[in-house]
Amino acid sequence: MINQREGRFHVTHDYGIVKAPSLVIATGGLSISQIGATGFGYQIVQQFKINYLNQRLGLVPLVFDNGLLIRFKRLTGLSLDAGVACVGKAFQEGLLLTISG
Repeated sequence: MINQREGRFHVTHDYGIVKAPSLVIATGGLSISQIGATGFGYQIVQQFKINYLNQRLGLVPLVFDNGLLIRFKRLTGLSLDAGVACVGKAFQEGLLLTISG
C-alpha cells in the first residue's frame, strides 16, 4: 500500500513501512503482459494526481558488444515470429531487428 503524508511517500510492505520524499515505480511496459508487466505504475500516478506522459508503445533495444554487432548487423530489417523466454516468463510475438551502431 502507498500513501502520501507530511510531504513523504509511505510504502507499506511485508517488512514494515518505508518513508521517502520521492518514489520510483518501474513495472515494465504494458505491451508485454506475458512477462509480468502491469499498469500498476499508472494507477499510482493517477492516485496521487501526478503528471505523466501518455502511454505509448515503445521499442526496447538490445545492446551488443562490437563482435556481436558486426555479426548481427546484416540481419537489419529482418522480421519474424519469435518466442522469448527469461527467468520463467515467456511470450511469442513478432520481432523486428533494427540494428544501429
